[in-house]
Amino acid sequence: MLRKAGEFCKLAQIIPAVKSLKLFVPFLFSVLFHPMLAQQNHLEVLGHSRIIGNLDIRAAETDSSIFIGTNAGVNDDGDNLNTIIGVRSAMSNSSGSLNVSIGFESFLNNIEGTRNTSTGTFSMYDNLSGYDNTANGFNSMVKNTTGRRNTAVGANALRGNENGHFNVAIGYGTLFSADSVMANTTVGFQAGATSSGAYNTMIGYNTGFENSGGSKNTYLGALSNAQYPGLTNAIAIGYNANVTCSNCATIGGVGGDAVKLGIGTDTPEKTLDIHGELIVREHSKIAVFESSGNNAFVEIVPNSAMSGTSVGYFDDIDDKYFFVNTPEGGFGEFIIRADGKTGIGVLDPSSQFQVGTNGDGTVATANAWNTFSDARWKKDIRRLNNASQLIENIHAYSYLWKDGDDQKRQIGVIAQEVEKALPELVVTDANGYKSVDYGKLSAVLIETVKEQQTRINALEKRLSAIENQSADYH
Repeated sequence: MLRKAGEFCKLAQIIPAVKSLKLFVPFLFSVLFHPMLAQQNHLEVLGHSRIIGNLDIRAAETDSSIFIGTNAGVNDDGDNLNTIIGVRSAMSNSSGSLNVSIGFESFLNNIEGTRNTSTGTFSMYDNLSGYDNTANGFNSMVKNTTGRRNTAVGANALRGNENGHFNVAIGYGTLFSADSVMANTTVGFQAGATSSGAYNTMIGYNTGFENSGGSKNTYLGALSNAQYPGLTNAIAIGYNANVTCSNCATIGGVGGDAVKLGIGTDTPEKTLDIHGELIVREHSKIAVFESSGNNAFVEIVPNSAMSGTSVGYFDDIDDKYFFVNTPEGGFGEFIIRADGKTGIGVLDPSSQFQVGTNGDGTVATANAWNTFSDARWKKDIRRLNNASQLIENIHAYSYLWKDGDDQKRQIGVIAQEVEKALPELVVTDANGYKSVDYGKLSAVLIETVKEQQTRINALEKRLSAIENQSADYH
């Protein structure tokens, strides 16, 4: 039925005369824009005209809302500048304005939300007052009530959000279970599907799927994820990359999904290949660990060499030490054990500092080796008496080592002889082998020389007296 300034014209009498839709559409436009009708305030088409299904068009005055579909915007007063298309689309809207709603029951419960764009069946179904949202796809933002300035593209995108703000969800099921989340950016099939945190970036197929409660995280690459919920400031980049701790970053997966990272090169040869300078600032550290256990080492390899110097730490239940190895020197070239014992050229130093092993021909050279000797560090100081008697049974020998590469004849003492007279100069290691402190032996020799000099002086005095007596006799 057409109504114009109190005059009525029944469409029922006109439509049967129209033989086809091809003839009806020009006829409808001729009625709507007829010069006589254009002079009136408005034209209303009430009821519905069945073309294919139901078509319910209600147009209010100029610059007002447009409604197409059964019960579309039925409670809207028509002055809110909304565009509503679809059965029961925006059916509850009363004061919301500047909205676009397209789809079956899209924007159904909105009352006062403004500047929203909702396209797709059930899109923004529960919205009440949320504003500046864009939802495109079946069930997209279906539970949103007061959330604002979100963008959801894809079926079930941002489906569970009720009052979260500033989110971008692009792809099927992105942020599917998110409730009251904020400022997340997700792109990809089910990216962040179970996420409930804020300020996350998740891009790729099923990225951040386990990011429950996590915030300020970044996941880039298909299946990149958090290993545990609730992480903060975590980064995982690459296919199947996982991160297990807050404030941590990983690149690439593990096993067959592991990658080589190159900096300054497009053909990295190792897990980390840096072409250029590396600076480690003050209070920083570099740690390199084996894939299992607590061992760690760094290998410094010259250009084009197959191997280089290794610096590392070995941590076993019964053995812990720091080491430096070279290809030429082999393992144990320099070692510091957990008890502080240091060895050069020896794997298991028996003293606090050991250079080489017996028979290996090791030579250590220095301008001086000073021993602590200040009287202020000492107590219970006693003169050593009868030094000559103490060394009477200590003999000098020449000998050859039983083992080792050094087969030159040696000169020295026997530790067991020294121990009987001067046990203070002998040290016995854990395996029962003895060593002598040749440096301290010199102190005994000093007293021996002095005692001998005293005897010599006495003998010279006696000889002088005898010579004097002989002279007087003659």
